[in-house]
Amino acid sequence: MNSGRLQDALALAQKGVSQFPNQPELLHLLGYLYLQGGVYAQAIEHISSALNIRPNEHEALNNLATAQLKLGQASQALHTSTRANQLKPNHYPYLKTQALCLLSAEQPEKAIALLDNATCRAQNDVQRLKLLGDAHRQLSATSETAIDCYLKAIAAMPNYAAARNNLALIYKAQGQPEKALSQLLAVDQTRQPNVEVMYNLGTTYFELGQAGKAIDVLKQTVTLAPNYAEAHESLNHLIWQMGQEELFGNSYRNVFASGKPVTPELVRSFVKACISVKRYDEASTYLSKLPADHHTELLQAELNSAKGDYLAAIQSLKKLQVDRPPYSPAAMDLLSVYMRAGDGDAAQVLLDKLLKQSPNNQYLWAIQSVLWRNAGDQRYHWLCDFDNFVREFTIEPPSSYATLEQFMAELDALVSGLHKTQVEPIGQTLQHGSQLPGRFFSRPEPVIQTLKMQIEQAIERYLAGLPADQSHPFLARNSGKVQFSGSWSIKLNDAGFHISHVHPEGWISASFYVTVPSDLKDGAGDICFGRSPFLFSGADTVEKQVRPCSGLLVLFPSYIWHETIPFSASADDYRLTTPFDVVPG
Repeated sequence: MNSGRLQDALALAQKGVSQFPNQPELLHLLGYLYLQGGVYAQAIEHISSALNIRPNEHEALNNLATAQLKLGQASQALHTSTRANQLKPNHYPYLKTQALCLLSAEQPEKAIALLDNATCRAQNDVQRLKLLGDAHRQLSATSETAIDCYLKAIAAMPNYAAARNNLALIYKAQGQPEKALSQLLAVDQTRQPNVEVMYNLGTTYFELGQAGKAIDVLKQTVTLAPNYAEAHESLNHLIWQMGQEELFGNSYRNVFASGKPVTPELVRSFVKACISVKRYDEASTYLSKLPADHHTELLQAELNSAKGDYLAAIQSLKKLQVDRPPYSPAAMDLLSVYMRAGDGDAAQVLLDKLLKQSPNNQYLWAIQSVLWRNAGDQRYHWLCDFDNFVREFTIEPPSSYATLEQFMAELDALVSGLHKTQVEPIGQTLQHGSQLPGRFFSRPEPVIQTLKMQIEQAIERYLAGLPADQSHPFLARNSGKVQFSGSWSIKLNDAGFHISHVHPEGWISASFYVTVPSDLKDGAGDICFGRSPFLFSGADTVEKQVRPCSGLLVLFPSYIWHETIPFSASADDYRLTTPFDVVPG
C-alpha cells in the first residue's frame, strides 16, 4: 500500500476479509483502501461493518466521516466525526476532519471556533489556514479575512492550488476578475492539471470578455474530466450566448460516444440542457437511459411541464409526495405547474402550506398576488399597492459631473463595451440581447461605484416614503437599511424585451436606465407591472406602465410581476440597464 500499489493492496485485503469476514481490523483496512481509491460507497460499507463489531475505534470513525463527506452525506459525516473527537479529544487530524464536516453542513462559525482553538493554532499547517479561509468565505463571499487566510497559506506554499482557487473565487465575487485570473494562472498545471482551477479559469476569461479563451479552457476541462457536469453546463451556455447554437450539447455527445463511463449526473445535466433549449425529443431519448429513481421522476416532470403536458407533470410530482412536508424545492415546481395548468384551487392549497414554511419567499407572494386577483380578493390591492410601491426616481448627477447626461454618457461608454456575447443567456427573461456575468456593482470602475452611491441615496428616499404595516410581507421588513443581493447589466437590441417575471432573490428590485433607444413610440420599450405569465384569468392585466428614459430608476417589491414591451431600433441603437436586487440590511 505504501509503495502505491493500491490495487495489489486491495486484492490482498479482499482476500483477507473473505477468509476472516468478522475481523474489524481487516474490514477497516479494506474500507480505507477503497477510500484511497475513491470508491466511497464501498469504503462506507466496509468501515461501517468494522464499527458494528468494534464501535469505539476512533480512527475508523474518522475515516468513515471522510468517506461520508466525499459522498455528500454532510449530516452523517458530522455526527460520525463528533464521535471520533469525543473518543480522542484534541487530536489535530480529527479536528481538521470535523472542520470539513462543519463547513459541509454550512456551520462556518463553529468551524472557525474549532480551527482557532489552542490545539489547532499550535499547528504550523497551511491546510488550517485554507480551511479558515473557506469558513470565512462561507460567511461572506467577499470576506477580507478569508483573503488574508488564503494569502498566508499561499505565502507558505506558493503552489497551493486549492487556496489560490478559492482566493480567486473571492476576487470574482468582489468584481475583480483580473486579480482572480492572476491567482488561477499562478497554479502550476504542468504535472497534474487541476480541473477545478481550469473550470474557474474558463469562467473568469468569460467575465473578462475573452470568450474564445473561455471556450478553449472549458473544452480542455471536460476533456480531462468527462463527467464534470458543471463544466459542460458553463461551456454550452457560453457557446449558446456566442450564437453557436448548432454546437450546443456537442461536449456531452462526445462523451456519450466515446465509450467512457458516464455518470447519471452527466446524463441528467444533458437532459436539463436539452429541455432549456426546447430540444424535447433528445431530452426524452436520454431521459429513458437513466435509472428509475427520484431524480429521473423530477426530470420527467420538468420535461412534461415544458412540453405543456401539465397533467402528466402533476402526476409525477405528486407521486414523489412533494406536496407533503418537509417541502423540498420540487414543491415549488408543483406550484408552478398548477399555475400553468390554471388550477388555482390546488395552487392555493399548496401555497398556504409553503408560505407557513417560507414567509419571506418572494416567488410565493408573487403567486399569491395572481390568485388573489383571480379570485377578486381585495387583499390583492393591499399586497400590490402599485401607486405607493412602484416608484420612479431620477438620480442626482454626481458632483464631479456637470450634468446627468455627461454621467450617463460615460457610464454608457464603459458598460456597453463590456457586453461581448451575441445571444441572451439560457433560462433568463430577456429576449434579443445580452447580459453581463458576475456582480455588476462589485466592479471596481469608479463610474460604476459612483452610480451605486447615487442609487443608494434614491433607495434611502424610497424606504423613507413607504408606509408602516407590520402585518404586510413587504412593509414589515423595512429596517431602513439594505444590502445588494444581486446586480447585473442588460443590453437589449432591436425587438428586445423581457417576459413577465419576478425576482426571487430580492426584497426590493429595480431597473436603472443608462441608455434608451432614441425613437420609442406608442409604449414601445415601456416597463409594465402586474401581468403574470400564467394568464389563466381575464383579470390578469397590466396595472401600471412606466416610460423609461436615461437616468431613471424604478424601484418596486421583488414579488411584483413585470415585463417590457418590445421596441424597434437601428443596428447601433439599444437599451442599456443595470437591474439589481436588495434585501434588508
